[in-house]
Amino acid sequence: MNPRSNDEQELQKTLMQLESERRRMEALSKQGQAVEAAMMEVNATIQAIESLKDVKEGTEMLVPMGANTFVKATLKDRENILVGIGAGASVEKTRADAVKSLESRREQLNKSMGALHKMSAELAGRIEGLNDVAETMINKSKQQ
Repeated sequence: MNPRSNDEQELQKTLMQLESERRRMEALSKQGQAVEAAMMEVNATIQAIESLKDVKEGTEMLVPMGANTFVKATLKDRENILVGIGAGASVEKTRADAVKSLESRREQLNKSMGALHKMSAELAGRIEGLNDVAETMINKSKQQ
């Protein structure tokens, strides 16, 4: 078998691994962005719930409907909050318990972000190693 052919096959294999790892890194980055957006939403929700203690019942408010659209509503109960628990279900909680639930959710998101950062760092190391291997192989083939 031709040694040059083996070298070319190894280079091809290394470049394919490199491309695969880069795609994985891009996917991790997108996951990180989604987790970051969820954390921002949780933080904003906690602030909104905590600000309710300064609002009197009967106060007219604008309630976001999505897509920068709002509806006018009157605050009837500032002590009890409906909190989503998944699958479209919600439970009623006191303002303090709602904040605790959201803080717990924020902690889970922080753990997820930490795991994503760890995986990204490991993947970056593998990508760097593959880059080095590919460069070495390319330089070797140029010398032949």
